[in-house]
Amino acid sequence: PAGGGADGDVRCAKCKATQQREKRAVEVLKRLRGDLQAVRDENAKLKAKNDKAIYNIEKLLKLREQDAEHIARLTEVLTKSKDTIMKLREDKQRHEAQQLEQVQQIHELQAQNSEIRRTAA
Repeated sequence: PAGGGADGDVRCAKCKATQQREKRAVEVLKRLRGDLQAVRDENAKLKAKNDKAIYNIEKLLKLREQDAEHIARLTEVLTKSKDTIMKLREDKQRHEAQQLEQVQQIHELQAQNSEIRRTAA
């Protein structure tokens, strides 16, 4: 129905109400788009943090692997060193036993020499 109101709007009340609902719907849609963009931005930040965390974890795993290799090598070196020390101790004991035997032989020979001199005198 036509007819002019005080503000000059000639539309019917139903049309005005529909237009108001459409305006509110557009405003809600704009707000939801803004919210959606904020969520996307937050997701992008979280993804970047997640990617960095994954990178750091991978680095730590590589370092742990390298540490395990170093420990294995050091263990091998220590085992070889221990074996070498044990062998050197055995060699030292054998050498000391030979020296002791030689000293005893020298004492026996000196005793025999003294006996021969006494007999000869």
